Amino acid sequence: MAGGIDLHMHSFYSDGEHSPEYLAAQAKNAGLRVISLTDHDTVKGLSGINGIELVTGIEISCDERDNGFDDIHILGYFIDTASRRLSSFLERVEHERTGQKREMIRKLQQFGVKISFEEVRRIAKGEIGRPHIAKVALMNNPDKFNAIEDVFREYIGVGKKAYCTRNAQLTLADTIELVHSAGGLAFIAHPGVYIKKDSLKLISMFRDLGGDGIETIYPYSKVLAGSVVNGIQEKKIISSFRRLARSGRLLESGGNDFHGSIRPTKIGGLPVPYSFIEAMRIRLGLGI
Repeated sequence: MAGGIDLHMHSFYSDGEHSPEYLAAQAKNAGLRVISLTDHDTVKGLSGINGIELVTGIEISCDERDNGFDDIHILGYFIDTASRRLSSFLERVEHERTGQKREMIRKLQQFGVKISFEEVRRIAKGEIGRPHIAKVALMNNPDKFNAIEDVFREYIGVGKKAYCTRNAQLTLADTIELVHSAGGLAFIAHPGVYIKKDSLKLISMFRDLGGDGIETIYPYSKVLAGSVVNGIQEKKIISSFRRLARSGRLLESGGNDFHGSIRPTKIGGLPVPYSFIEAMRIRLGLGI
């Protein structure tokens, strides 16, 4: 969409397949005006985005287990990457992520999956993510898996038998405060991955804690395993979250959560209006 935006994508610095330079080139080819690189728990790839307007971004995992949420993803936009507090947090997370992925691989081995940490490390150019683990598991075990989704569904999806949580994960309140301390805005990513009553509960809690917005536009029909959401349902989900954001005075964001061939989405594939950026800038006092 000419003049549009895409505020959710991942490079090989987290769990995507491609370089930041590749993502920027694809965004320009798609006629986009603004993008945000939102790698998981790292900002290392942001310096590789050139030739297109960039909103500094990140996706941070947190949990609220006491409230029934094991893995909440928060998008941070317009963050100051030089923030000492953010940098300290990311250094700690990098160490913990490595330990978490080692443990997942160890569990997979116990279940008879042929895989090693060294193999996964070789294909991950940046931080090791679960898609890297799934890719090696699929490659080494064609008798067990037909697709990457099978590895997630049976073993490494949240709550599955080889899944491990990180130690000392932030709470939702901690994460919002961390993003704010870096001068950014905090958004709930893809709220439609939860059943409706849970998503409403999470959004309400998030708003009460000072969260800024929700990702209202997201390609659920392409991302959710097993195609449990079709295109018509996706439009209804997006419309409902857009209405909720307006009624709750929450900002909106949107993106395609592009990772590469890992999932069937493309940069700029689902149109997101530039007005979302304008509203964020106004909230931050940056003007438009």
